[in-house]
Amino acid sequence: MGCSCSKPSASEPLHGHGLPTLLTAPLGGRKPLKRKGGLDVSCHASEGSKWHSELLAVSADLKEKLQDPQFVATRCDLDGSGDLDPHELKQAARVYGISFSGSSAENDDDGSVDLELLMDGQPRISKERFAEMVASQQRTTSIRTVPHSLRGMALGQLQHLETLFIKSGWLAAQCEVFNTENAQAIANGTKFRQNPNLYALDAFVVTPMSKPGTCKARENDKLQTIAEARGMSSFSELVNPCGLMVHCFVSHFWGHDFSSTVTALDLWAKANYHRITSEKESLVYWICLFALNQHKVAEEVGENPREGPFNAALAQATGGAVMVLDEEIRPFSRLWCLFEISRLKDLQQPFELICSESSNLRYVETKL
Repeated sequence: MGCSCSKPSASEPLHGHGLPTLLTAPLGGRKPLKRKGGLDVSCHASEGSKWHSELLAVSADLKEKLQDPQFVATRCDLDGSGDLDPHELKQAARVYGISFSGSSAENDDDGSVDLELLMDGQPRISKERFAEMVASQQRTTSIRTVPHSLRGMALGQLQHLETLFIKSGWLAAQCEVFNTENAQAIANGTKFRQNPNLYALDAFVVTPMSKPGTCKARENDKLQTIAEARGMSSFSELVNPCGLMVHCFVSHFWGHDFSSTVTALDLWAKANYHRITSEKESLVYWICLFALNQHKVAEEVGENPREGPFNAALAQATGGAVMVLDEEIRPFSRLWCLFEISRLKDLQQPFELICSESSNLRYVETKL
């Protein structure tokens, strides 16, 4: 039986009204700001912040562009062929809430579309054909999910997370409680000790905050600088519901201290932002922790890395990629990092090695 494509339900989109809700540096005591043009900013930002205004402008532009199925198809065209294979088609269709399944799909009174019939025996379909499918299957073009290649985080947003959860000592305190409560399991090797790295940030911040409901991390965000989740999504989609244009892909080791990672990215941004964007803090990085929906990682990553979100981000990052090195250079021992290097060579994207120690920092243009 062929796969089938169903119309999305008439329920509210994952991101509500789809207006930009951007996480930015807090200004104590300020209430959430309302910006003109309907851009709702539920965070505490200094009015007149150039990088904040730049993010708002980019997000507003993407909000409009994501209504265009051909733009979405281009963002999901992983190999740059100009059309979509079945995998790319599924990625693009999800943006509008259109899902495919291995058997029959959920459908409403208007019926559903069979994938094999849609492909008409061809290995790929044109972007124009995809646009026709969206028009025939959708009542509206409300954004249900953001293409993987647009799930970036601005440097200023990363620095805000560092201030809120790392520099405040909050994440370290959560790790200490966990390590104390699980001391025996850690000693037995059935659990791992937590430290303020990306693993802990995922466990205590990213995953709990990117699903509906309260959590300790949200309680720590007393000024409510991070939007409330309406559904389970990636953290990037939570704070940038219309996405951001990604400037640089980040290859890294999750066990690396988060503050050191942010410091390395800040140093690279200082040296490079002039050729990419107008403000250092508005330089946008693609980091898998924030870009992937941590509630369904296996589904998002898929079985073939070349067809997954990593490949989309690697191919479409306008400024190439960096690898954040720790003291033991552990990224080179990680399979995913090696795959990313291989793909960068195939794509002929610029690639640099960076670290957090400014006295020893070397920007190495690697000839792959």
